[in-house]
Amino acid sequence: MRLRDFRGEGIISGGFTKDDGADCSTEFLRYFREAVVSGLNPDILPERRLTLEGPFSEWTKSEIVRYAGNENLDQLLLMAWSCYEALPNGLHCGKCSGCIKRKAAFKKAGIKDVTYAN
Repeated sequence: MRLRDFRGEGIISGGFTKDDGADCSTEFLRYFREAVVSGLNPDILPERRLTLEGPFSEWTKSEIVRYAGNENLDQLLLMAWSCYEALPNGLHCGKCSGCIKRKAAFKKAGIKDVTYAN
């Protein structure tokens, strides 16, 4: 959907985490949220309300994985995507920087990740 076609209220939720770098920090998220909201001036376009959320921006990747494991959300972990080099069989490559960070988070959380080809 294009933003110009959007009507109503929407939430964009990003997978920002504490250990992803400066462009995923809580401060960056706050400024980015302000920029998005100011671009949708309610005086001009009152029918468009959009918010940007980063519910885990204060958590590390391993804290998220550990939480999901403790709450029996294993199936959600299997659906989460980290790989930059998608394989035709739908598995993570295990070699790109996204996969390396994911592997480290799962290892630190003590949870086995079965989404890799090798």
